[in-house]
Amino acid sequence: MQRGRQRRDFCTLYTLYTFCVLYIAATLLDAASFAAVSTVTALDSWIFFMMLSPLDGDIIGGIKSGL
Repeated sequence: MQRGRQRRDFCTLYTLYTFCVLYIAATLLDAASFAAVSTVTALDSWIFFMMLSPLDGDIIGGIKSGL
């Protein structure tokens, strides 16, 4: 009787451990994907701003004219 209880406790502990590991892995993956999306969005916004910036054309025009 005692042996069956020990086995059940071990299975419960193993299940809890597995759940915790999977939860931590999912949280880290979620944080990594959020950081990647934020970085891409920031770069995209910066590139879009530089395309629309009037200074960008002047600088490129100045370089092309030999300044």
